[in-house]
Amino acid sequence: MSGHEKVTSQIICILGMHRSGTSLTTRILNLLGVDLGPEKHLMKPCEDDNPKGFWEHRLLVDLNDAILSRLGGSWHEPPIFPSRWDISPQLADLRQLAQAILQKDFDSAELWGWKDPRTCLTLPFWQRILPPMKYVICLRNPVDVAKSLERRDKFPLEKGVRLWLTYVSSALEHTQDQPRLLVFYEDVMENWRRELKRLAQFIGKPELAEEVTVQSAVGEFVTNELYHHRTSLLEVLDTPDLAFTAKALYLSLRLLVKLHQADESSQGDQALQKALYQLSVYAVKAQNQTVEREQLLQKALQIAPLKSPLREREIRKVQKSLLKQMYSPTARRLIIFLTPGWDTITGGVLSILSIYKETIKLKHIHRAETILCSVPGDPLLLRYTKLQDNDYCIYELSEVMSYFRNVENLLIHIPAYAISQFLFKCQAIDLIRITQISNVRINILLQNIDLIMPNLKYLPELKMLGKLTCTTAHEAYSTLKVANMLGCRLYKLGVYVSPEQYRRTRYSEKENIMIVSPDMHPRKSEIMKLLRDHFPSLGIRIIKDLTYEQYKQLISRAKWALTFGEGLDGYFVETVFSGGISFAVYNNRFFTKDFLGLRTVYPSYEVMAQKITSDLAELDNEKNYTSYQSAQWSMCASYYNYATYVKRLAWFYTQNFRPKGSEI
Repeated sequence: MSGHEKVTSQIICILGMHRSGTSLTTRILNLLGVDLGPEKHLMKPCEDDNPKGFWEHRLLVDLNDAILSRLGGSWHEPPIFPSRWDISPQLADLRQLAQAILQKDFDSAELWGWKDPRTCLTLPFWQRILPPMKYVICLRNPVDVAKSLERRDKFPLEKGVRLWLTYVSSALEHTQDQPRLLVFYEDVMENWRRELKRLAQFIGKPELAEEVTVQSAVGEFVTNELYHHRTSLLEVLDTPDLAFTAKALYLSLRLLVKLHQADESSQGDQALQKALYQLSVYAVKAQNQTVEREQLLQKALQIAPLKSPLREREIRKVQKSLLKQMYSPTARRLIIFLTPGWDTITGGVLSILSIYKETIKLKHIHRAETILCSVPGDPLLLRYTKLQDNDYCIYELSEVMSYFRNVENLLIHIPAYAISQFLFKCQAIDLIRITQISNVRINILLQNIDLIMPNLKYLPELKMLGKLTCTTAHEAYSTLKVANMLGCRLYKLGVYVSPEQYRRTRYSEKENIMIVSPDMHPRKSEIMKLLRDHFPSLGIRIIKDLTYEQYKQLISRAKWALTFGEGLDGYFVETVFSGGISFAVYNNRFFTKDFLGLRTVYPSYEVMAQKITSDLAELDNEKNYTSYQSAQWSMCASYYNYATYVKRLAWFYTQNFRPKGSEI
């Protein structure tokens, strides 16, 4: 510590992702004699979060929060750390404050330490002002961490896994070649005596692990009440939505710790330990490359206003860089998805992104590179900023066609609305390149039957480019009549929406909120006035300017949804899967006839105007609400199933883009 280091002082820095047992491990170290600072500075227990205590030094936590905030982030939205950020003058006052706190609270301590998961991210800051330390890195499988964050913070599973990767990778990277001990939360819960010995040995106090008073205190502290989620090693590896990087890092660390616990010294085990460690290094490097790509994207997104020439130059620069990082230019099989270049989130955009991501997972079938491009003529866009999901990049079609020069098999997915735009806005050189490819397929993404009608006259021109197929989203227009109208084979996919993706809240958890779709309709103002007049306390929220995660949180709280769009749309179905009741007018182009049996699916807007207020009043009690909501939920669930949707997509590629002679 600057100006007052003690030769005899030993510092233990406890690292680990949130919800990984850092509090549990820190308390055990505390019982082994590690000073955590004055009790008045320790964070108080929280009954809903950590009832047995956080064991965090509140002032050091506040400092970490301040560091992350100064750099433009937070614990759950880590900032982009610029080069040499830890010695930046921007943090000079925080360094002085940190030194003052450490000197005051730990100056006389021979064995002390602190725990704050944020330190995984900010560790270089502390390493600058402290002498060499020992590190205890607390680990837990990423699935259980993500589930715990989902329960506590309502974070989607994907965000929780991404944070786990970021925190664990950062902790490992910043402690490389320094004394550290890896401790798994699962191991502490299953055999705390063994882990107590490992911790005591690591801090140089092996005798304390044998003391009855210490064992009694630890045994009383470690209870199964702390163990809410228990996913086995094989279940983690079998989780389909878990990134490969996370699986590789978790598996290597899990096996590495198991070998250390066994305390085997054979040459074979040493070689295996070295191999597992190397695998963890590769996984960390892969995560760091992902962060670098993220930094590149963020830089371009922040460079200038939407339509400025400077911004477009930066976007093109990023696209070229990412193409080289992500894809080999010699690829012979290529799948392109066209997506809107406007930075707005619609059901159509979410559908395209979902099919795109599932297509990547099906590479074992189609053996192709899969890439996302903006519709020709739309603004350049790197990604949709209202989505928390960042695991994709949108490219310019012309750049992609120029980059991949050896393609022999090409499949282009085109949204139905964009057919004419693709044909007339696509650069002539790109259309020529397409016609020169030996095997071309064009697939129409039919997400809304109304949007194909103005484009029917352009289908012959599409067929001149390659074999034409069509994938559909709704049961109502997945018919032979529509196939004959398009003159091509139809494949019913369904949509990405399914019950397991939503938190179904009960009537008692709901707020008196009605979400309303932003669609325009001649009778919308009339019906809205009826609702406001009859239910002045009803909170009416027209959906706009929300991120998708904010939207999902809102529908989990809302009792009601009213859509003026196609009827069987996301506003209707997603609200139902979130435990709400939806109102719509029957539309035979999207609804199947059985939906007419639902009380709040009206045959016309006239009937809706007559009945919506009385229906809402009668349904607004727990018994009626629960009964009818279950009926709506069951009806929607009979048509929306993600596993079926993925199987249908796999079947589409098996039939249309599977290399001859390949095996699934």
